[in-house]
Amino acid sequence: MSIASTNDVLENPTPTTFSSVVQSYPGEELIITYTKDGEEKTTSAVPESGLIKDDSDKVAVGVSLALVEVTKQSFFPALVSASKATWSGLVGITVGLYSLLADAVTGTADFSQVAGPIGIVGLVGDAASYGITSLLTFTAIISLNLAIINMLPIPALDGGRLVFVAIEAITRKPIDPVWTGRVNLIGFVLLMTLMVIVTWNDIARLL
Repeated sequence: MSIASTNDVLENPTPTTFSSVVQSYPGEELIITYTKDGEEKTTSAVPESGLIKDDSDKVAVGVSLALVEVTKQSFFPALVSASKATWSGLVGITVGLYSLLADAVTGTADFSQVAGPIGIVGLVGDAASYGITSLLTFTAIISLNLAIINMLPIPALDGGRLVFVAIEAITRKPIDPVWTGRVNLIGFVLLMTLMVIVTWNDIARLL
């Protein structure tokens, strides 16, 4: 990739140097050359202010760069790296889910960022378009989400069942099956209601 102004040409810029060039030429057309699908392409952009919501004075072109690196590791180092990535994902998903539920209780939750079955299908297609690695990574993220959601202490989920088991262990007597069934039914209805809301949001985004 390269970025060129009337005076300078910068080959393979890092995110920092790319930003510096953009800041140095406000209002001036910049020529950006990049490679996509093995084909070299060229486009132009004019740095302008007001594009960044939180910093309206900063000059930007609406493009950001990220350093992408592919590394090869042997089995055990790769296993350690995968474990760290999985743990980081679990923590991030747990914090995000907790924030969503807390906002839902206060009525400030933004469900537009939550995807249901229809939305997930579209995201799977997007991930697949970037290659098998992106698809497998996205599949792992979905699996982590399902694992955490399933362990929530909500009736009809495994987490709810664990709550019943804990209560029975503390009281040393079984819970009335009738009440267990009723509570699980309520939890199931709530889950289905949430599923309908999320699915409707998916459909609304497509319309």
